[in-house]
Amino acid sequence: MYRTGAIWRRYFTGGIAVTNPSATRSVVSLGGTYVGSDGRRVTTLKLGPASSAVLRIDEDPPAVKG
Repeated sequence: MYRTGAIWRRYFTGGIAVTNPSATRSVVSLGGTYVGSDGRRVTTLKLGPASSAVLRIDEDPPAVKG
């Protein structure tokens, strides 16, 4: 488990869990692309006070247009 400011994060084989135990909103850079429960790809995450999220690794990067 790692702490960055108010955010705690833990990496797993298939993704990451992040939590904000503080009383204020926090923004964290995830250091890679992850997929939320809504299917959106994210590289940063805004967490409200006393909240958390579990994200899976983005194994299907977007297609390159060209």
